[in-house]
Amino acid sequence: MAANADAALMTPMSCVGEKFLLLTSYVRLLMQEPNLAASELRWLAAKHIQDLVAVVVGATQDATEVAAGRGIRAARLRAIKADIESNLASGDVGSDALAGRHRVSARYIRKLFEGEGTSLSQFVLGRRLALVCSKLSDLRLAHRTIGAIAFDAGFGDLSTFNHAFRRHFGMTPSEARQSAAVHRASLEPGGRTGHARQSATGVAAA
Repeated sequence: MAANADAALMTPMSCVGEKFLLLTSYVRLLMQEPNLAASELRWLAAKHIQDLVAVVVGATQDATEVAAGRGIRAARLRAIKADIESNLASGDVGSDALAGRHRVSARYIRKLFEGEGTSLSQFVLGRRLALVCSKLSDLRLAHRTIGAIAFDAGFGDLSTFNHAFRRHFGMTPSEARQSAAVHRASLEPGGRTGHARQSATGVAAA
């Protein structure tokens, strides 16, 4: 893939620049990815890293075109998704804001998500709903109202939030919080799960 591999091996590489930063950020994010245990994902990630390294050291024109549609695309999409996760609460995750932070066009960002069969707005909504759902299950946040949790996740309108939550999870936010509480209680000593475990070992339940 490199235009001149021998020359690249003997040339000091500058650890600055957009291409190098894209490579290092992609590798850093991959190291936090638990699903890389699957062999097919490891193979794909390795291909992406090869693309990025080739572009950094100087790829041929053909290899650059391949990398633009494969490794570079994957690295940018992963970086943008990580950015969205970090800024869900601030609400600054629109295409224009993301484009400015990642130095690409808003249209390019929209195309990245369209390539995954979704849209930027749908992805952001899904991540915000998932964040709210996880917080509703958190016992440490039981004192907080559902509205406050929704606002913290970046929702600006409770009616829109409630409708989207019910459509996505098939239950209201209140029902989700209650379901999580019942599940926690069943796992506590003396709960249904705890009772079943005691009975299985022949120990009489209290």
